[in-house]
Amino acid sequence: MRLLLLISGLVSFSLTACIAPSGGVFPLSASATPPESPSNADQSDITSIRDVIQRANSEQEQAVASRDSSPMRDTSTDRYYRDMVRINQDLVDNGVTSIKLEQIEWGTISVTGNFAQATTWESWATTTSDGRTARSRDRNLYRLTREGGSWKIDADDHPDSSPNVVPPLRTGPEV
Repeated sequence: MRLLLLISGLVSFSLTACIAPSGGVFPLSASATPPESPSNADQSDITSIRDVIQRANSEQEQAVASRDSSPMRDTSTDRYYRDMVRINQDLVDNGVTSIKLEQIEWGTISVTGNFAQATTWESWATTTSDGRTARSRDRNLYRLTREGGSWKIDADDHPDSSPNVVPPLRTGPEV
């Protein structure tokens, strides 16, 4: 049981705390309904940004299942890709065999030149090697940059997560 709680904590942290939250953001409850907010982006940017986030989530599902993060390279800046390789390895090292995005809800998407921010609420299922599945729902604040005409994810903050709680890695079998 302690191992399941440890893995659940690591999975939740890994899926929700890639990068420490930015200051000045008022957290919403992870169960809060996304607000209907207007966007300052044109429709082609909105479509492209949604597409890259959905592809990145799908690529992370594939990366964890195959234990190969390279499919995530096309949707990520170099810095974000390095972070995701580490996170995916942490998941696998702690017994996660698969992750599945069950639902994505869209909030505001804003664009300023070659930079964008998008808010989502994502519901994930995480399955471990013992067959157990944990579910989580988190608010994500994506920061994106346009590189060579394509949007790429540069950061994914989780302002509703506690950045000071880092679950320890499993170091051996549970007693």
